Amino acid sequence: QMDILPVSPGLMERINNWMTAVIPFFVIKHPLHTQEKRKMSPIFVNLALMLVMLVASAGGTVAFAASSLPDSPLYPVKLAVEQFQVSLQGDPERLAYQHLALAQRRSEEILQQAQRGVSPEQSTTLKLQQHFNLALQYSAQLGEMEITGLLTQAQHMIQAQLQEMTQVQSRLKAQQQDPLAEPLRILQQTQARVQAGLDDPLLFREQTRSGFGE
Repeated sequence: QMDILPVSPGLMERINNWMTAVIPFFVIKHPLHTQEKRKMSPIFVNLALMLVMLVASAGGTVAFAASSLPDSPLYPVKLAVEQFQVSLQGDPERLAYQHLALAQRRSEEILQQAQRGVSPEQSTTLKLQQHFNLALQYSAQLGEMEITGLLTQAQHMIQAQLQEMTQVQSRLKAQQQDPLAEPLRILQQTQARVQAGLDDPLLFREQTRSGFGE
């Protein structure tokens, strides 16, 4: 599975470091009378603890949202975090890999919902297509070796997703349901574009830049 930037790494460690640095600044280093320091210390400690609780609460919400599905109330939080992570990527290669990872995440969400008997929302399927398109568009700005490396990774990811999705689809067909038809079409279409890029990276770059195959 492709990696996406972690949502909140070392949250409690950062909070602890912040408290260690900030609380002594107010409580010890201020030129207050000893008795006043004893009076003020609990105030700053309480303020710090309130801030810790707020940050920890927000971090917990984001952590729960990371595994949410499109029908979850926390799903918009998940999308907002992803959008923020994308905004931190400054060059085309990182953006290409980020959108490829997000396409894989959308595909996995669709699979999880289908296995629960829930048809994927049209907006999720659209996001799957958009992430693939953006990944390929950004890859077209790279050199030939970088394009080949990204497309090779995309090929492996798509093959794995197609295999899993086809297996789930075969089980659902017995129930007269086929919620995976459109996601499968997107995966197959993208697979063809990726293979074309591996066969001729220079032509792929030229065609993708000019909007061919969008």
